[in-house]
Amino acid sequence: MKNIEVELKFHIPKHSDLLNFLEKEGEFVGEFYQKDSYFAPSHQDWFATEKIEKWLRIRESDKGNSINYKHWKYRENENLNYCDEYNTNIGEADQIEKILTALDIKPIIVVDKHRQSFMYQGVEISLDEVAELGSYVELEMKGKFTSPEEARVELYRLAESLGLKREWQDQKGYPWLLLEKNGII
Repeated sequence: MKNIEVELKFHIPKHSDLLNFLEKEGEFVGEFYQKDSYFAPSHQDWFATEKIEKWLRIRESDKGNSINYKHWKYRENENLNYCDEYNTNIGEADQIEKILTALDIKPIIVVDKHRQSFMYQGVEISLDEVAELGSYVELEMKGKFTSPEEARVELYRLAESLGLKREWQDQKGYPWLLLEKNGII
C-alpha cells in the first residue's frame, strides 16, 4: 500500500515506562531532532473545516531534509482514518521554502521535536518530545497490510497492549494543536 500512511498518536504523561520497555523489547532505529515547517497556499483556506484534510511540510532533520504532502481520509462520523502521503528528500530546505513563498504558499507554523524511534512487531514507535506540547507516542504501521482499516485494528491492539488509553489519543496532529494553542485558529 505505497503512499498510504496509517498511524495513531497519543499524548502521554511521560515517556519513561514505554522507553524502558522499548529499549528491552524493541529494535532501536535512532534518535533525531526534527524541525517541521508547515505551509498552506494563500488561495485555499485549509483551516476552514473542523477536520484537517491537507498538510504540506518541509522537515529539517539529523537524517536529512524532506518535503511531504498528506491528504487525510476520514470515515463518516469518525476521526482520522489514514492519509495519502507523498514524501521525497530535498537538499536545501531554505531554497524550497523560498520556492513555496514565491508561489504564494505561506509558512503557517513550525513544530520542533526530539524523537526516539523503535521498531516493534512491524510498527515504528516514536517517542516525541514536542516544544510547547509535551510528550507523545506515535505508532505507524510499517508492516504489510491489505487495507487501512486492517492496519488501524492492529495499531489499536498494540496500543492497548502498551497501556495507551484511547482518551489520550490525539486526532489533530502537532501543527493543529500549536495553531490552537497560539490562537491562530
